[in-house]
Amino acid sequence: MNRSSLVQMNDARGTPAALAPWHLWLVGVLWLVYSAMSCYSHVMTLTQNAAYFRATGVTPEIAAYFAAVPAWYVVTWTIGAWGGLLAAVGLLMRRSWAVWSLAASQLAMAANSAWTLLNPDAYEVLGKIGWIWALATIALCAFLVLYSMAMKRRGILR
Repeated sequence: MNRSSLVQMNDARGTPAALAPWHLWLVGVLWLVYSAMSCYSHVMTLTQNAAYFRATGVTPEIAAYFAAVPAWYVVTWTIGAWGGLLAAVGLLMRRSWAVWSLAASQLAMAANSAWTLLNPDAYEVLGKIGWIWALATIALCAFLVLYSMAMKRRGILR
């Protein structure tokens, strides 16, 4: 029997639910680790933790840059980081609400990345690596939202 034709029973509804493919676990665990690190970085940056800055190579100029970002940036950064963590948990639990959590968090992160790309001060302080990171974030956001939507469409997320 082909693995893709196997189903398991969804106890909550008593209806068949597709087995989760191996890549759901891979994407979910990688996203969980990435999101946990993002949340840690978010807290350490907002609290201006000097030991964290020294350990990660954050210069005083970069610390000052993040201390001076507008309030909307902090709000969207918070939604992006913590919403991403919630979405990763939802993805691993195979819940359909993970799609919306992921979409909201990734939209927030994409907005921050776009602001970084359009802000001349960001390039001056963060340099080329800041731009590369912003572009990579936008690409990752698109992939994760499309991936979670595909998993929902296939009945993997319920």
